[in-house]
Amino acid sequence: MKPARLLILVVVLLSSGCSNLNKPPFAVGIYAVSKAQLPEVAAEGFDLVVGPASKEFLDEAKSYGARVMATGAELDREKPLTPAQIISLDRHAALSAWYLVDEPDLHNIAPKQVQRANALIKKSARKPTIVVLSSGGAVEKYSRCSDYLGVDWYPVPWAPISTFGREMKLARLGAAGKPFYAILQAFSWEAFPEMVRTDQKLREPSYEELRCMAYLAMSQGARGVLFYSYSEPRWKLKEHATLWTGVERLVVDLREDAPVFQNRISWWPLETSHKGKSMFNEIYDARMAVSLFEVKKKVADVEPGFYFVIINTTRDELEFSFEIPFNPVRPLSSFHSTEQPLVNNGWLKKRYGSFEVAIYGPVIPAKRPDWMQ
Repeated sequence: MKPARLLILVVVLLSSGCSNLNKPPFAVGIYAVSKAQLPEVAAEGFDLVVGPASKEFLDEAKSYGARVMATGAELDREKPLTPAQIISLDRHAALSAWYLVDEPDLHNIAPKQVQRANALIKKSARKPTIVVLSSGGAVEKYSRCSDYLGVDWYPVPWAPISTFGREMKLARLGAAGKPFYAILQAFSWEAFPEMVRTDQKLREPSYEELRCMAYLAMSQGARGVLFYSYSEPRWKLKEHATLWTGVERLVVDLREDAPVFQNRISWWPLETSHKGKSMFNEIYDARMAVSLFEVKKKVADVEPGFYFVIINTTRDELEFSFEIPFNPVRPLSSFHSTEQPLVNNGWLKKRYGSFEVAIYGPVIPAKRPDWMQ
């Protein structure tokens, strides 16, 4: 739930031309950015920002190479953007999609109403539309309302981090092939205590929790992550040094690792072993989220081959092993880890820390295995 925000028509730039609706480029964005703050967020590596639907803001964003999530008119406003305004903004190089409405599932806005708003925008706009929902479970209900979908799920501290993975899985399944985006919790509910009920002490996410959520989203196929938020009246991210430093680190890693996640292998033979812990987390989903991806062409520093992504969805440390379904296997490299895993008789074993994310690869088999034929 995005605190202190109205239901709004927003412009979101997901790619400079957005000619390919099926797979837009991976985005790293942030909410609540003013025109004056554009230089600093662009310098941090964000390529997607939130701001007003004005030519002045779009022009400024373009000058810094930033894409724009531009707030426009409310869905039920008496004087929404005119067709002429929509056409003009739609042509701007810094705008590539319209953010139609925020959290209609939370605010009891019927899908048919959102569909009507979508149709109205589409009369004047050629760029895609997006709807952001408060739960992945609502994605299927609103999947016909826009070209893109998004989910904001802010679990700290009232729910386990593992619920974020569940919401992303529901988003992927409900989107049925449409691109979806994950909104990450870069704030503390202490700033908005009236909006959450819990007996847990309110706090901001730790770096490990935030990182875990980001990679859970990517492993489920999210085409981008956006952090909420940079500069709200009651929340200034840069005033919270620990969290802000974590966001800065994460932006760099997400940029470097994004090419790994382009081609998700939907099924592969997975054999696992959990030493001393149940295989299930707090919501009885897999404690260790294990995914396999194939990189077909070199992108930046990411070489072609198969990559394993292992995510500990809990705060408990544990020793975890899985069998590598390729033969032969050359030595694996480990991303962002000083501790190399042990590979023995085709099994990869390592002790994983609280909410740890590990990426191993590339694996280059002599030939594609039978299970991939």
